[in-house]
Amino acid sequence: MNTTDGLVERFMATLQILIVTFMDLQHHQTAWDEYLNEFMLAYNSNVHESTKFLPFNLVHDHRLRSLVSPDSGVQSVPHIEYAIQTKDFLSKNHHSQAKDAILFNEHRQEPSIRVGDKVLTNFPVHSNAAPGRAAKLVRSWCGYFRVTTILSPDCFNVVDIATSKVW
Repeated sequence: MNTTDGLVERFMATLQILIVTFMDLQHHQTAWDEYLNEFMLAYNSNVHESTKFLPFNLVHDHRLRSLVSPDSGVQSVPHIEYAIQTKDFLSKNHHSQAKDAILFNEHRQEPSIRVGDKVLTNFPVHSNAAPGRAAKLVRSWCGYFRVTTILSPDCFNVVDIATSKVW
């Protein structure tokens, strides 16, 4: 047996304890997968029993700084100054995004979809079709469909190949 198997089993046991402790099954809380980031933060920000270090520090090679850390470096900023700093940051970020969009779109080609082509279709509404599961774990792409009519470069009429239902 590999020694890492024990580490994985120990991590999975710890994760299970975190999930069971956090979730209230009497109130039908079954969407535990929506809280994996919080569980991982809790695991990575506590001293590991065997290494005596925080896993975060070992992976990222620096100390974890969170909002609850007394030395997090967060300073009080007056409301008006905060608003000005935020506006400046957002305007700089927006210009950067606009430049990236222009560069991306310079080389982008329109999709070459023709009548009769097989396609998959994205149905984000169907993401809520699985109660008790996070939307990110539910498939939103459906298919195969056959293109029957081209309405515009990015809008098509399609028919479901399996059921012959027209969409």
